Amino acid sequence: MKKPTLPFFLLLCMALSLVCPPACADPITLHFQDLGVIADQSITVYNLSGVCAAETNTSGTIELDSDNSWTYTIQLQPSPINQTSKSLLDSLLALISGHALEFMLVFAVIFLIFRRH
Repeated sequence: MKKPTLPFFLLLCMALSLVCPPACADPITLHFQDLGVIADQSITVYNLSGVCAAETNTSGTIELDSDNSWTYTIQLQPSPINQTSKSLLDSLLALISGHALEFMLVFAVIFLIFRRH
């Protein structure tokens, strides 16, 4: 007489699954790497509820807890490479007006050097 092996196998698998402890998830580690093409950019990481979970730059490392949230949003903060041209022009005008004397001295020295030749 043939013994039923499938029910015995299923019963054994169920018993073993009850004996094994559940696995807990390790924290998620994200390593960012700067390509060296542009300056470091600030990175802000938000969890599912919109709360800031971490802040770093493009050459940093962050560790995210998977027990709190499984969904994260990574946002690059504006740097000169991804700002609008109007805000770049406003920044340039503020820089020039703040350092007007230095710019005039540099232009005067350059003018005197080229005037002699």
